[in-house]
Amino acid sequence: MTTNQLLERIEVNPKVLAGKPVIKGTRLSVQSSLACWDKA
Repeated sequence: MTTNQLLERIEVNPKVLAGKPVIKGTRLSVQSSLACWDKA
């Protein structure tokens, strides 16, 4: 998957999780997602 494809799946919306970057269509923050991958 290219960088652009990954970035298309991320959105920033001030109404969702106080504007933190999230995976589109979810309330899963990019930060928590990456933290899970780091621990795996």
